[in-house]
Amino acid sequence: MKPLEAISWLSIYAKPDAGTGNIASWLTNNPAFPTTILNQAATAEKGLLFVIGGDTQTGLSNNVWYAKPNPATGAVASWPTTAS
Repeated sequence: MKPLEAISWLSIYAKPDAGTGNIASWLTNNPAFPTTILNQAATAEKGLLFVIGGDTQTGLSNNVWYAKPNPATGAVASWPTTAS
């Protein structure tokens, strides 16, 4: 059986308009993600992106990573963790 493949980057395909917050145009931004992960969950809430759990190279993760996209560009600078 072929092993599962995972990615160590995350694509964000949105650029909010700085004035209204509406999505004005689409872009691709691939910020560095802190680990290679698959089978994770993701959601957005109150202007933050969250990536929850998943399978890593060393086993299951209970980490919750979050990021605040730049309102002008949609870029994410870092993915710190918070309590799960």
